[in-house]
Amino acid sequence: MPTLHYFHELSSDQRDEARTLAPSNAPEAQCYVVGSAGQIIRAVELKPLFPTGELAAGEVVRAQLASVGRSEIEFALRHATGDWSEMTPDEQARNLIAIEQGGAVLSRFSLRADHSVYVLTNAQRSSTTILAGVAQPADFE
Repeated sequence: MPTLHYFHELSSDQRDEARTLAPSNAPEAQCYVVGSAGQIIRAVELKPLFPTGELAAGEVVRAQLASVGRSEIEFALRHATGDWSEMTPDEQARNLIAIEQGGAVLSRFSLRADHSVYVLTNAQRSSTTILAGVAQPADFE
């Protein structure tokens, strides 16, 4: 049965294949349908639910992500497309309300057992900040 994967979940051979399928050399902006034999069947474009504005991630965060083979764009895309599967139902509902009413949107993703990535888009949708650490940042306004 085919499965759906983000770019970072693909093997190195699959990533090479995905790069040939991705328009505008943006393979991270796609999900990939992978067949039972490991072949990529097709790319599916990720559609953002809200604008993120300018992305900001410090060098320390980029280094933390790179140390585990990940990048800030992956988390920004998951955030903007509403992949909040690692958050509680209350947190997910809070984000949906924030999108509808123009509030700040906060996402959390596991990076390692003891570290998470936090993605914060301000209420004006002019900027999105990516942080990594052990504790959730203070409420973002």
